[in-house]
Amino acid sequence: MTAFVFDSLNLVKRLSVSGMPVEQAEAVVNMTRDVMVNLATKDDVNLAVRSLDTKFSSIEQRFAQIDRRFMEIDQRFAQIDQRFIQIDHRFEMIDQKFILLEQRLTIKLASIVVIALGAFTAISKLIA
Repeated sequence: MTAFVFDSLNLVKRLSVSGMPVEQAEAVVNMTRDVMVNLATKDDVNLAVRSLDTKFSSIEQRFAQIDRRFMEIDQRFAQIDQRFIQIDHRFEMIDQKFILLEQRLTIKLASIVVIALGAFTAISKLIA
C-alpha cells in the first residue's frame, strides 16, 4: 500500500477556523490519518488485479486438465459400454443356441418315445 502524506496541522487549523473545537478537529484528523493508512491507490488495485488474474489463470489451467481427465474417463466408459454390448450380444446368441438345442432334444426325445412305444406295441402283439 502506498502511504499518503498530508499536512495534519494545517487541517486541524482549517477545521478550528471553521468553528470546530480543537480537540474535535484533532480527533477528525487522527481518524482521517487512520483511514488513509488502509486506503488503496489505483496502482495497489491494479497490482492486486494482476495477481488475481495470474491465480485465476492457474485455476483455469487446472480446470482444463480436469476436463481433459474427465473426457478420458468418458472415453473409457464408452469403450466399456461397447464391450458390454458385445457381451450382451454373445449372451443372446448363446440363448438362441440353447433354445435350438432344447428344441432338438425335445424332438429326439419324442422320437425315442414314439419308437419305444411302437416297439412295445409290436412286442405286445407278438406275445399276445
